[in-house]
Amino acid sequence: HRYCERWMIETVFRGYKTEFSRAQQCRSVLRQLVRDGHLKRFRLDSREQYIYHMGKRDSKWQHYLLYNRFHFNLIIQARSWQKIIAYQPEKWLNKDVRCDGYYIVQYTFNKGRKFVVEADRGTYEFNLVEKYEKLRQTNWQSTDWGKDEVFPIVVVVTERKEIPEVPEYFRVTNLEEVMSDVWNVLR
Repeated sequence: HRYCERWMIETVFRGYKTEFSRAQQCRSVLRQLVRDGHLKRFRLDSREQYIYHMGKRDSKWQHYLLYNRFHFNLIIQARSWQKIIAYQPEKWLNKDVRCDGYYIVQYTFNKGRKFVVEADRGTYEFNLVEKYEKLRQTNWQSTDWGKDEVFPIVVVVTERKEIPEVPEYFRVTNLEEVMSDVWNVLR
């Protein structure tokens, strides 16, 4: 994950008795990594959390951060019967289509769901429907992700104010809905 806020990184700090001690330990480690030059950080204004990254800041950092906000909310909001059993960032679905993230989630009542995620900042023309409709016209069932012959749900996390019309296998959402209940988006 190229661009992360502290709350995202805190999700991997396990074994601490309280949320406060986990946050405190995370801040301490991040401060040290920045001080030693292993990480860089910036924030958009003085009230925001730092955004951590390695190397030079990429021009697509906002795109990566939007995707990561979806990903880490999926992890944090998972209930005991919801489990991510497969995850691959930036998966090539065929030679022309690469998604931001590919997931398979399992529910304890033996129902699973396969989906891909696309982060859309709204800065370019919305061409995702065309992209995935073209993919559906290929022999996608012969791919590693299409063997069960179920086309994945396409979850689009967008910053657009007006949502374009999309097919029924699309779920278009915004960051507020993701932070409220990301798993509801998958229904």
